[in-house]
Amino acid sequence: MKKSLSLISAGIATSFLFGCSNPDQVLEKSGLTPEQAMATVKANLDVSSLVMNDYIPGPDEVFPDPDGAPVELTPLRVGLSWVANDQVAPWFVGQEKGFFAAEGVEVIIVEGGPGRDHLVNLVGGKIDVFIGAPEPVLQLTMSPTGADVVMLGATLKGSSAGWVTLDRSIPNDQRSTKKITADDIRGKRVGLQGGAEFYGQFVCDRLGIRPDEFTLLTAGATPDALITGAMDYFQCWIVNQPRILERSGYKNWVAVTFNDLGYESYMDISVVKRDTLESMGAAYRGYMRALTRSMYYLLEHPDESAAIVEKSLDPVYELSVDDIQWRFEREFPLYRGDGSEPIMKMDVGKLERLTALLVEYGQIEMQPLP
Repeated sequence: MKKSLSLISAGIATSFLFGCSNPDQVLEKSGLTPEQAMATVKANLDVSSLVMNDYIPGPDEVFPDPDGAPVELTPLRVGLSWVANDQVAPWFVGQEKGFFAAEGVEVIIVEGGPGRDHLVNLVGGKIDVFIGAPEPVLQLTMSPTGADVVMLGATLKGSSAGWVTLDRSIPNDQRSTKKITADDIRGKRVGLQGGAEFYGQFVCDRLGIRPDEFTLLTAGATPDALITGAMDYFQCWIVNQPRILERSGYKNWVAVTFNDLGYESYMDISVVKRDTLESMGAAYRGYMRALTRSMYYLLEHPDESAAIVEKSLDPVYELSVDDIQWRFEREFPLYRGDGSEPIMKMDVGKLERLTALLVEYGQIEMQPLP
């Protein structure tokens, strides 16, 4: 079956909608204040033990010549949280330019998708590196059946999640400069994908509105209901679904991202099991050096990199060089971050604040202080 851009960029294609008769129950928080949540995290978890930046090279690093790559390469099975679309650009570039091979590593990309939980597969030894967000990693760490894992670096220094809407006050083929406010959301219908309900309460708190001031819907992963008017706002990845809107003729989309509202996170983190660091440390170091090198190359050569990614993608994904460059324009700021930390490196304080927020919003259970 042919995979369209909407399937590849968005996720699960099926959409289920239903009204939420009592949003306060769905958006229930832990009852802890931010200060109490942070104190609880500090008492229960050493977040610094979950992060290791040691394998990440700096921008002035001297890298080996790809033409001198060793004959024997160490295979690393890299499990993605989703399919291998253009979000995987740094890995495709590293493969094509020979950066991984130069470090003695062969990257084997294992696609994710519906029904494929590669974080579980990492724990079970079916893959060697998991690529995903820190939220499920933190939840796994603190769960009763948790696992001991380490985050080695993140390609994206923020989340591209947010709420998107169409600015109906202007023609569809025009760009919107509208800034979304609390009044724009009051009385509207907001579609959230399953499992993301707590973001609704987060937005409420940051914008100063109540959950009962809008209607919460459960949405699928494509923006069809937004186009048809079945909902007014749609939670999505800003680097994904708006591309579908533009292909459908709607350039008048506008969004508020969780980053805009102070949500601190990372994306596309390379996660490994701690007990493999000693036995596979050399391979992990080579992998991180090559991946970081790919990041610098992408930022310096975006046109060539887009062409590499287009060639590397399965044709069924239907992504052109222009599509990929569209994503680069929106993703490169997340590659760079705010400039306070080098490419790929992760800040422990930022992860600690994220963990405290997840505790505050009832996404991670921890024993509160007496």
